[in-house]
Amino acid sequence: MNLSFPMLHVVLPVGISFYTFLSMSYTIDVYRRDLKATHNPTDFMLYVAFFPHLVAGPIVRASYLLPHAKSPGDCARGSENGIWLILMGYIKKVVVADRLAEVVDWGFSRQVRRLGTRNSWLVL
Repeated sequence: MNLSFPMLHVVLPVGISFYTFLSMSYTIDVYRRDLKATHNPTDFMLYVAFFPHLVAGPIVRASYLLPHAKSPGDCARGSENGIWLILMGYIKKVVVADRLAEVVDWGFSRQVRRLGTRNSWLVL
């Protein structure tokens, strides 16, 4: 007996299950009345395609994320904090990491037997 099923050649976006679960989460929040249904498609698309949560996860409830997106005061303070964190990370990279790179490169270019205890702790 030979069974054959028709193949559909459909290209699905990467992470389709994540989009599906987020859409279900929104629908469940509206059904439970934890969230009032939005009439603005941009708000819904913001929730479903919010990039940081798409990449890192976990699934965040719409009743938590959408009210935060609507309050501009919180967004402005968050932006200031974000810019500060980016600036501090850049300074740490340029000032600290680039200076230590010379020592670490020197240590990794040596053979393991020739690297002493003190130097190995410095490299690591």
